[in-house]
Amino acid sequence: MPTASSASTLEQLDAIAQLHERDAPRALRELEALRATVPARDPMALEALYLLAAFRQTAKDEAALAALEPAFQAWMQDSDARSATLGRVAWQLLQYRKHALARDLPAARGALEAIRLTPQQEQGLPSLWRWRLNERRATAAEQQGKLDDAQAYRLSAVRAAEETGEPRRAIETMTALAFTYGIQGDQAAAQSWIDQAVARMEANASRLSNLEQANVLTALGAVQTDAGRLDDAARSYERALAILTKDGDVPTRAVLLGNLADIGLKTRNYPRAIRLSEEALALGIASKNRASEALANHNMGVAKIAMGRVAEGKAQVMKAIAIEREDGNLVEMSQGWAELGHYLETAGDLAGAMSAYAEYRTLADSLEREDRRKALLEAQQRYDDDRRMAEGESLRKANDLNTALAEARRLQLLLWALVLACGVAAVVLLVGLWRRTRDANRLLAQSNEVLAEQSERDPLTGLGNRHQLTRLLAQPGRRQGAVGSLFLVDVDFFKQVNDRHGHAAGDQVLVEIGQRLRQATRDGDAVLRWGGEEFLVLTDAQDPAVAQALAQRVLNSVAESPVVLADGHWVPVSVSMGFARFPLAEAPIPWEAALELVDQLMYRAKAHGRNQAWSLTELHAPSAQDLPALMAEADAAQERGDLSLIQLRGPRLAEAGA
Repeated sequence: MPTASSASTLEQLDAIAQLHERDAPRALRELEALRATVPARDPMALEALYLLAAFRQTAKDEAALAALEPAFQAWMQDSDARSATLGRVAWQLLQYRKHALARDLPAARGALEAIRLTPQQEQGLPSLWRWRLNERRATAAEQQGKLDDAQAYRLSAVRAAEETGEPRRAIETMTALAFTYGIQGDQAAAQSWIDQAVARMEANASRLSNLEQANVLTALGAVQTDAGRLDDAARSYERALAILTKDGDVPTRAVLLGNLADIGLKTRNYPRAIRLSEEALALGIASKNRASEALANHNMGVAKIAMGRVAEGKAQVMKAIAIEREDGNLVEMSQGWAELGHYLETAGDLAGAMSAYAEYRTLADSLEREDRRKALLEAQQRYDDDRRMAEGESLRKANDLNTALAEARRLQLLLWALVLACGVAAVVLLVGLWRRTRDANRLLAQSNEVLAEQSERDPLTGLGNRHQLTRLLAQPGRRQGAVGSLFLVDVDFFKQVNDRHGHAAGDQVLVEIGQRLRQATRDGDAVLRWGGEEFLVLTDAQDPAVAQALAQRVLNSVAESPVVLADGHWVPVSVSMGFARFPLAEAPIPWEAALELVDQLMYRAKAHGRNQAWSLTELHAPSAQDLPALMAEADAAQERGDLSLIQLRGPRLAEAGA
């Protein structure tokens, strides 16, 4: 625990950090004066040194930074192991900050990876430094799309922040956690964390800077946007903007203008979106904030596409994507390509949309979040299983299983010991023990069956999941390659359902579509929830006519009637589908290649208007290895006779209503 003196010093350092936002020269003078009063080996001396170096980094004063390096080296070479560890952590976090400011994200991640601590060393760090370290780790993981890692780091950071006793740190991490859960699609958790952050902010407003309050309101607006509460979100952003206008914080104002422009896009107020984006772009350029510059270019570009200025808008979106590519921001690039494809498709530029979706798919496959397209990689499933186990029922059953196993082994050992010791006289006792052993083994078998069933079941829809697919693909007839018919089904415009009606309505739509898929397929067909709004169907059918009939039934079953929501509204639903029957060629096609093929066909269905299915019916390529290249130029390949494609269309959709 910090002493009263160290706590007082930390409060002064926090006040100086807030002052630096408004008056950097004065903050530097006060920091230098405070440093002179702190003992050289006091942890607060390192905190003051780190803060001073951060100020110099922000000012890009390389000479002053170089002058501070010997002081960090002295900490890292201290004879006390804890002091040396703390000095190394501080130095590497400073390197992380330097690279992050330069938007060199790979180098920033490298600086964090160089901090190799044992669990004991990390636990021995002061709570302030554990908070700072886990916050930086979370940010780096989020930028790579490793959202489950980011969540775990931030939960650790919340605990460390609470230990510091300073509300601003807990507020900052709670705010960031709301963002992380929001990106993962867990709207309830995002709302819970941002509500906690807002409550803390309002209770401690006098201790927080305008920028800190604006950050919380910005996160609140983002969560409200995800929940479809666009008017509430606009008010939160405008409130934050009003606070920052007093301080003149240019970079954050640019972000807020970008968020308001995004609401303009969602409400189809494209002129307003363009006007706000122009303001944000000017601020982003003035402050040399590349993230704001990219966001403004993107919003302005898609707004222009929506207004019919397709070429001009597309060029502007490409500027945004170029900035993100230079900075190594894969998540933002992926989202940019996906949204560009959507707007180009709506504008009628199907070729451009197809190209954008292809870029999105290539990028998405490199992100952990999108690894679901690799059939035999189950990282996301392991995360889902661990989370469910931690939540209660499965954990209880697993404990029952372990208890039963231990009891069975104990009773068996006791049984044989009594046989050796007692002979015939112990027959009655042995029979009783044998029955208990048999009962324990039966419980063990039953628990195994329950857990196996749970591990192969999606908790929302009740359909199969990845574990089930892994088991199905391991069956003797499928081990050598793809056999049967494979269908990848994606719900059309699912994000709009979430945006307009909320995530609970989105879950209801997924459950209903899962039921319709089950009704459209045959007994023995495997229907799986593949991830998000995607479903997978695997059948033994190798007859093209049977596969096409099933695909048409699925299209009709889903789209013929709308889904009636719990609030009385009803929404039309349809799906885009890619499917093929295997084997397509003499040489077997690996299942991973088969999944990639139906994925490409599904995106082709989306690019051609949705509510339809595309299938590869014949392949005349020299080998299956040529398939990816042929699909990349499918139209030309079909004209040459290298492959044959068919298109099936779904029924006309009803209008939404209540």
